[in-house]
Amino acid sequence: MEHPIEEHNFSFFCAKGSKIHDCLIQNNVSNIYTSPPSALKRILWQKVIAPRELKKLKPDVIYQIFGYSAYPKKYCQVCGEADSNLFFPEVDFWCELPKWKKIFKKWKDLYRIQMLKRADGVVFENQAMLNRCSKLFPKVFQRSCFIKPSINKVFSGSMHDTNEQSNSLNSAPSVLMLCSWQPNKNYSIMPAVIKILKDRNYPIHFRFSVSADDTCEEAIKFRKQLKDCSVEEYVDFLGPVSPEKIAAAYSKSDAILLLSKLESFSNNIIEAWTYRRPIIVSDMEWSHAIIGEAGYYVNRDNPEDIADAIQKVCSDNKTRSTLVHCGIDQLKTYPDISQHVHAVISFLCDIKQKTA
Repeated sequence: MEHPIEEHNFSFFCAKGSKIHDCLIQNNVSNIYTSPPSALKRILWQKVIAPRELKKLKPDVIYQIFGYSAYPKKYCQVCGEADSNLFFPEVDFWCELPKWKKIFKKWKDLYRIQMLKRADGVVFENQAMLNRCSKLFPKVFQRSCFIKPSINKVFSGSMHDTNEQSNSLNSAPSVLMLCSWQPNKNYSIMPAVIKILKDRNYPIHFRFSVSADDTCEEAIKFRKQLKDCSVEEYVDFLGPVSPEKIAAAYSKSDAILLLSKLESFSNNIIEAWTYRRPIIVSDMEWSHAIIGEAGYYVNRDNPEDIADAIQKVCSDNKTRSTLVHCGIDQLKTYPDISQHVHAVISFLCDIKQKTA
């Protein structure tokens, strides 16, 4: 597909040593300017060093993939918005944190809101967040748009159209949760869920992408919960799953869990659809906006409801088939990278024209 990327000159500002920086170098991209990887040093760099380079470059638009930058206000600036909690103020997103950390996070959210209001344009990847923006920040909404994340069409189209269960486990079904020790993901409810299924004589293998040797406070608490529920044997700690191991992780799983309180988007959703695996997801406004009919919704705070969903999805072939095929249909609505770039650049050009 044709897109206007060739018609423009691009310069890239990124953190030194980041994945984006490495990718740009590997593709022999020129005009790269690097900032320190540290967040605080990066802000200082944006305030002191970057303005000198911007003065030379004279950019028409600065596009920050996620979050508003600290570059001089005189430049037209567009940002991607993924801070979902800003648009669901009724949700106490930081409730699990200690009081002092909670205060810091809320202060940071206020700063993000002020920076969001400064943006000349905003790109949302979740329609529910954009809808919320129209009520919470109507002036921001007027200069915002919704663009779906891009996917690898060739890759997703090459997967087998199947609802087969994993063949790696002969007895117990396997459910996969890909996340780190983030309270938002609600991994801490799983010991209770596993115990319920065990008591029903329907044990599962819970496959969790963290290390069994983690010594953080969250890991210690989770292992204690497993012990108290006598379900340690049903949990496999995979450790962080690299991109090269994603396919294997999904192929050995019968269902995917996404029990987040809030998300702007999650790769777990696209991956579940791509690898033809049913996804069990929190019954929330943000998730319905992304998933539609292609997910099995649960009350994320109810272990019985989650256990029922796992048993249903892993045992009922008709349910599995329906979810898998709805996922395939959803994938067809997502743009490839070229289409996504075209949409973003078109929006940048539109914003620049309006602010000229």
